[in-house]
Amino acid sequence: MRQALVFLHVAGGVLLIGELLFASLWLRSAMSRGGSPAILRYTLATMTWTSKSVALPAILVNLIAGLALLHFAGVHLGGAIWVWLSLALYVVLSGLWHGVLIPTRKRMLARMEEAAGSAGGGGTGAGAAGAIPEETLAMARRWISVSGAVLALLFAILLLMTWKPAL
Repeated sequence: MRQALVFLHVAGGVLLIGELLFASLWLRSAMSRGGSPAILRYTLATMTWTSKSVALPAILVNLIAGLALLHFAGVHLGGAIWVWLSLALYVVLSGLWHGVLIPTRKRMLARMEEAAGSAGGGGTGAGAAGAIPEETLAMARRWISVSGAVLALLFAILLLMTWKPAL
């Protein structure tokens, strides 16, 4: 049972890091590909799909498996400062993910859809072939910055989970 929980916990962490890292790379790449709104819209739609189908299940599996590991290992929470620090960082990163990253991605996609619709033809015409609005580029840069902070928090948690300092 313990091995299965460790596997699920680690796999959840790997999926979270991978999904966020690749989403950041996709967004950065879409912005640098000549400013094509069609590419950015596709990227944002892909990010939406991976967030729902990869990140959300990974968050849940990671958290549940981690808590189950604590229970089955009989970890005394009073002396496990690393657990409390990890959980606090997890709450902060979840807040950033759900309070900043997801809403920003949704606003970017809505803005891109709005621009495509106002160009006429829902993806054809000047809006689809034109430049990405500066407002959307600013949101994308913010998304990439915040995702970097979330990745740093994930790696800090990974460090705490492997090092388990007594503090």
